[in-house]
This record gives sequence, C-alpha cells and structure tokens, in this order.
Amino acid sequence: MKKQNSLFAFALLFSLWGLGQTAMAQKARKEVSRAQAKTLMLKQQKATPSDLKRFRDEPIPGGMARIILEAHDVWGDGSGYQMLLDADHTAYGNEIPLTTPLGNTLTVDCDIPATLYAPFEFKVPADADPSCTPEHQVVDGVACIDLPAGVYDYVVVNPTPSLCIVIPGIFGQEDDTFGDDFRFEAGKIYHFLVAFHDGGTFSTTGDYVTLTVTDGTPLHPVQNLKGTAEGQKVTLKWDSPTSGKSTIVLNESFDKENLPEGWSMIDADGDGHNWMSTIGVYNTLPHSGAGAMFSKSWTSKPDLTPDNYLVTPRFTVPIHGELTYWVSTQEEWVNENYGVFLSVSGNQVANFTEKLFEENLSNGKPFTMRQKRENAPKLPAPYRKRSIDLSAYAGQEVYLAFRHFNSEGVFRFYLDDVTVSDGEVSEEFTYTVYRDGTKIKEGLTATLFEENGVSVGTHEYCVEVQYVGGVSPKECVDITVSSQSLNPVTGLTATQDGMDAVLRWGAPVAKDEVVLLSESFDTGKMPEGWTTIDSDGDGHAWDPAFLFDFGGQGHNGSIGLISSASYIYYVGILTPDNYLISPELSLINGGTLSFWVCAQDIGHPAEHYAVYASTGGNAVEDFTILLLEETIENKTVQSMRKSSELRSQTPWKEKTVTLPVGTKYVAFRHFDCSDMYRLCIDDVEVSCKEDEIPYTYTIYRNGTEIASVVTETTYRDMNLVPGTYTYGVKVVYPNGESSVEEATLTITSLSETVTTRPYTLAVHENQITVTCKGEVRIYDINGRLVATGIDVVKYTTQNGVYVIRIIVNGKTYVEKVIL
Repeated sequence: MKKQNSLFAFALLFSLWGLGQTAMAQKARKEVSRAQAKTLMLKQQKATPSDLKRFRDEPIPGGMARIILEAHDVWGDGSGYQMLLDADHTAYGNEIPLTTPLGNTLTVDCDIPATLYAPFEFKVPADADPSCTPEHQVVDGVACIDLPAGVYDYVVVNPTPSLCIVIPGIFGQEDDTFGDDFRFEAGKIYHFLVAFHDGGTFSTTGDYVTLTVTDGTPLHPVQNLKGTAEGQKVTLKWDSPTSGKSTIVLNESFDKENLPEGWSMIDADGDGHNWMSTIGVYNTLPHSGAGAMFSKSWTSKPDLTPDNYLVTPRFTVPIHGELTYWVSTQEEWVNENYGVFLSVSGNQVANFTEKLFEENLSNGKPFTMRQKRENAPKLPAPYRKRSIDLSAYAGQEVYLAFRHFNSEGVFRFYLDDVTVSDGEVSEEFTYTVYRDGTKIKEGLTATLFEENGVSVGTHEYCVEVQYVGGVSPKECVDITVSSQSLNPVTGLTATQDGMDAVLRWGAPVAKDEVVLLSESFDTGKMPEGWTTIDSDGDGHAWDPAFLFDFGGQGHNGSIGLISSASYIYYVGILTPDNYLISPELSLINGGTLSFWVCAQDIGHPAEHYAVYASTGGNAVEDFTILLLEETIENKTVQSMRKSSELRSQTPWKEKTVTLPVGTKYVAFRHFDCSDMYRLCIDDVEVSCKEDEIPYTYTIYRNGTEIASVVTETTYRDMNLVPGTYTYGVKVVYPNGESSVEEATLTITSLSETVTTRPYTLAVHENQITVTCKGEVRIYDINGRLVATGIDVVKYTTQNGVYVIRIIVNGKTYVEKVIL
C-alpha cells in the first residue's frame, strides 16, 4: 500500500531547492556534454550473451520470480546501479521517497548509514551495500536474483561518488525506476535495463529504467504423469524430469534416414564406404529414437580400412561448453577405433588438426573378426556415454568431426545422440505427491506411488520435483475412484460380549468379470513379473524390444509387442522352443485368457505356438495343461525375404481360452517351426468373476488398523475399556481394495450391566451356581471348559479363577469368579 508522506517529500524538496541540488542538477554535475552523451548511447549494447542468456535460460524454481538488472557504464563515470525490494511493500513513501517531476535521491549526500538498506529484504546484486562507492553494484553487465513471487515496493538507485545515492529519472518522464505495490508473478523474468537518453537539452537528458517481462524456464517437472484407480487403490506412474541443460547449441539423434541438415560426411580413404543411417538396416540398434549413424570396417567382400569423417554443422562454443555422445560396436566384434577432432576454420579433412579424444572400444578380448562367419553377430553392444570439455574454445565458431579410422576387418562403429551444451545440470532431486492440494508423500525417489483406501469421487493428484535449489511446477492428473469398482462387505454389525466387541459381516457381493492382468508390451522392455525361457538354448528368446523402435507394429497400430524368432538375418535359420511366462496369478476358481497373435512376415507365416497353464511353478516341466495349439497360417513361402524388419504382418487375431481352476501361471510357447520369421503376441488379458478372486479382510478401530489378512466373516476385539468405538472392515483384493464399511459400538462396564442381566450367579463356599434360561459354560484360568449345561448349572471346585459365559437369547454375558 502506498504510504503518502507529504511532510517528508516537502522537506526533502525544500532542502534540495535550497542547496540548488535537484536530482537532475546532481546528475548535471557530472557535466555530460552532448558529444559524450552520444558516446554513452553507443555503449548501450546488450549484456554479455553468455551471462544474460544464462539468466534467461536457467530454470526458475517453483514459486519464484527472476529479477535481472542490466546496465553498461551509463554515465561513463564508473558509477553503477542497484535495485532494492521491500517484501512488506510499505517502503514507498517512507524509505523510498515519492516520485516528483524534478527527480529524487535516496540520500542527500555521501554520509550514508550502514543500516540504510535494512528495510529491504531483497537486493540486486544480492549483496548490494549502501555507499556512494559501493563494492557490489552493476556497472557494466548484469546481475540476477530469484525471489518469492508476491507484491513488493522497489526502487532502482545510482550510487554516485562524491555526490549521493541518486534515483534515475528524466524530467517529467515516467519509467520503471519505482514500483509501488508491484506484483512479481511466479515463473516470470523481470528484466530491468538502465539506459541513457540524450534529449538535446538539460531537462531531457539522463538515465532511465525500462522493464521487460517474459516467461521463464521452470525447473524441470516430471514427464508423462499417468494415474489409474483399481477399486480404492490409486496408482501414479511418471517419467523422471528431462535432464537439465542450461543451453543447448547442438542436439542430434539421427532419427531420419537422410543426413541431418548442416552435417556432412567425408570418405577420406576413398573406398566408397561412408557413414550411413541404421534405419532399415538389419541387426542395428540406436541408442534412442528411431536411428543412429554407423561406419563399417568390414563387408562380406574384402576387409575395409575406413577413414570416414562425420562432420557437425558450425556452431559457437558456449562458455561452459560440453560435448556428449553415445558410441557402440557390433557384438562380438568390438575393436573399433575412432577419434573426435575440432576445426576452427573449415570442414574439410585438412582443417581438423586438433584431436580432442581417441579410443579403441576393445572389451579386453582378442581381435575376433577372424572367427568363422557362421558365428553370426549379435545386436550392437550396450552404448557408452562419452563427454568432452569444450570450454577452452568458448566463444569460437568450430566444427567437430567424428573420425572412424585405424580399424580393419572388424565390423561396425555406431554413433548416436550428439549434444553440445553449456554444461549439464546434475542436481539431485526427490518427488512430492499431493492429493487435492494436500501433501501426502515426500522424499520419494521411485517414479511410482500407490495409495490404498482412497475415498469415492474424483481427486486431483499432483507430483512436483524437489531440487536442492527449489521445486518444479506441479504436474497433475484427475483420477476418479468409483464406488462400483470393488465391492465391500455387507451387513456389518458390532455387538458387545462381556468386555469384547464382536464384529460380524457378510462376504462381498460378486459382480461381472474383473481384469487381473493386462499387458500391452508398450515400453520396449520386459514387463515386471514376466519371464522367458530359452528352452532350445540358442541364445534367442522372446524379445519386447526388437520391433519397438519401428513403432506401430503392435495390435491396433500400438507402439509395442513381444516376439520370438524362427529366422534372423546374419544368424540364419532357428528352431525355437521359447517360453513367455506370465506373472503369478491366483485363480482358485479359474478364469479367462485373451490375447492377440500374428506372424510378422505374411510371406513366411507358418509360425507354430501353444498356450499352457500351470497350477504349480513356472519351470518348463510345470506347464502340463495344454490350452491351445495352432499354426498361424500353414502355407508355403510366398515371397523372397526382405532385409528390412518392416514387413507386412498377417492379420492380428484375437484368441480366448478358459483357464482351469488353480491356475498360477500362463505360458506362450513358440516351437515346432523353423525358417519363418517372428511370432508376435500383444494385448494379453486375464480376467475372472469377482467371486472367484481370493480376498482377505482388514479391520480398523477408530481409524487404526488392528488386524489384516482375516479370512473369516467375524472378528472379536477383546478386553476393551468402556467407551465408544467405530469399527471398519474393508476387502483386500489382488488388484485393489474396497471401501471401508463402518459400525459404531458403545462398550459399557460389567457393573453397569449386571442389574439387568437375565440370570443369577451365586457362590457358596466352593460351589458356583448359575440360573438362567439359556446355556452356561464355565472355564478355568487355563481356558479349559470344566462345566456346561442348560438353565441351571452347579459346579463345585477348588480355589482358583474361573470365567463363566452365559448365553441367553443369542447374547453372551461374561462373569469372573475368584475362589
């Protein structure tokens, strides 16, 4: 709120007039001529690109705004600028003098108290000090701080040697020097630029402040947040935040078959073999995406001695420049040699005189390419990340060349994901989860969160990343928990029996089919819980990644599927006996399996497979129950084989089989076929009726769990003290939980109930006599039943402690007798 202090303003103006020193007059004492003013105007170049761009590009912590103050020797006298911000937004009109047409000052001279800046919680630079010759100010450059978003008062000041702390401004002109109740919004950048203006006259010449507001880059949030609800169990999954790069100047993943724009290749050895894309080439694999580049040192004809250059476009190296890339070789032949070279002139071989790095990707094994060719190659070895510091070339325009050389008769050298950045942000972080605006979990390191017992309705779940320097924006998803998802118990009652509470309820009412397992193989990795067995021992099993990078090969054009091969190029004919085994199931009353199947090559479709069930383990010998066996299409070869993996498939077909009682595992077996191509499976689903699902009960008292894995429909809570209790029972299914059903019970003391109980109890010497219209049971201290009867029971015994249970009209009463 603006604090109007007219007395202060009047006194200040009077003193300034009396001294002949208005703010403009003070600046005029700097004796700036028009010629000098023009020179100063020429100095209004932008800030050093590396600093200003870094401040603009660095992620802004969640809930923060970024303030940038820029100036460039505005007056030519070595004085600079500072910015003062008051979070209480009460300084304007008090510590910050009011604006006037004549300008103003923060002090009248250089006798400045050290506490002058105390009312200002934030300053730019962050360590700005009050003085006419401050140590910390922006003279020729930029300074930056992040501050919590909110409302502030602020002012920009110009500490001037031998004069005072002046506030910028030109006579009668409004600018952005002052801020009264100014709102700084989270995630935005506020760039204050101090410039000089030569208006041709004394009153129109001086310094002024302009403000530019832009959207900032937030700290990286989580990626691909997804949520599901099964019953009252909510599951969140997400991907880690993208790796923070303050500046990316080159980023190439080679995901198109043609050479990227600006890149070039040189076949320096002149053998006609050069770098090429992996796209459409058999037995290649990129590090990420759809493609990579590779260079060969062997073909089926004579060995090659490559000297092949893959050259980047020209780029400017940032201050903290860093090159990262990924390399691989073909298994088993790994002894490829390569180097990384730099040129500051052209992009021809003669220009690459500076070698940055060279290595041979040997795995320590002997040079093996001379082995017999029937020992066919595997897929490329795991890619290795390499990083090279380029900061020695900061500010220079350069080319980089990846040179494959000093190799002979090996096989292939792969390169992928080339990036040049202004240094990698390698902050540690954790995750925080919110439900409906309330924090429910923090400090998570896994990208999975599960919550049970969520109330029915639609809930907003959010995940934020907690970095050392702040938090990311929240990523949110709405999840609806349906009351019809998983059925609860029925008819819950709570009654008192002595000082015990007895709970009774009915089993949940069954409904239609419930899905226990659903897998679409859309990650390119083996799903959790699934296993494979290479029963024929040829080293080739079911593979979820082989066709993943091509995309669109799955059922309904989905990205993924899982396949098993009966023929592989460069390997040859296979006779598979491969098992794909589901996670453990628990189908005590059986269920239903559905899946989709096809052959990957319509010209070679005679893939043979079977589906088995096991009621025991998941070894080959356990799968004794045959459910289905067939050949996709039993016909002769219709076409020549193509080298590309992208062949026309046979039509996808859905298969449904009944799973027997007690099924624990399901296996898909690819066998009894050879020299075809690949059998493909997708969209596997196992379901059963809800009354066939095993479940247990969990018991709560006053919101606290007191028992779990209960299988009976009754529960006794013993030895309670008098009071009111709320009991809850929920059903725990393999795929989620029901809502909690509740019942309330008030426990009264035995003395309160004796007078109204329908029996008499008498003790004479060592004889206990009970009279009632019901059943009587007498137990000794060890819990042994020592007497029982109907209506009247007399029991003579020795001294000791006895518990008597009396049951009348279905209600139980308990007495304790000490003889």
